[in-house]
Amino acid sequence: MPDPETTTMFNTSPEMSREPVYNVELAQADKEKFLKLILIDQPYSEVISFMDDQLRINFRAMSNQENTDVVNQIVQDNKDGLAADNDSYLVTVQAYRLFMCLVDVNGKPVEKTEDPSKAGYIRRQTAELLAWPTAKLAIYIEAFLLFEAKVMKLMTSVQQKDFWKASASNV
Repeated sequence: MPDPETTTMFNTSPEMSREPVYNVELAQADKEKFLKLILIDQPYSEVISFMDDQLRINFRAMSNQENTDVVNQIVQDNKDGLAADNDSYLVTVQAYRLFMCLVDVNGKPVEKTEDPSKAGYIRRQTAELLAWPTAKLAIYIEAFLLFEAKVMKLMTSVQQKDFWKASASNV
């Protein structure tokens, strides 16, 4: 596995491949937090830190509706001739997903000003993010991929009986 501190990878979403990009270790506290959030119907969230904790990016898992909105945006991009079959558009898709999951950066809330009921809101909302310098966008995507990998590992772990046995005494 590549070292996430030294390697930037643009890969397909772990949700699509069902394989985490990184080998994420789960602590018992992670499993307990995930289980409790499932039981109270709340999305999982976590802060991913980079640069010796100088950059702290808080993500939360997307709702089904938000995920559907991203897929609908991709379909619309395809109709509009914007969905190229190359790495550049893959970065765009990752940026869409990243932005939908972004809560705050170093404690400052991320403004989401577009009306979700209006078509194209994801593309419009993500335009500023896609205009960032490449290095900045790469760091944020890297953090997002780590977050997604952890969520996928938690989702996979929940399906194993040992997960529930280990968590049963702590709920």
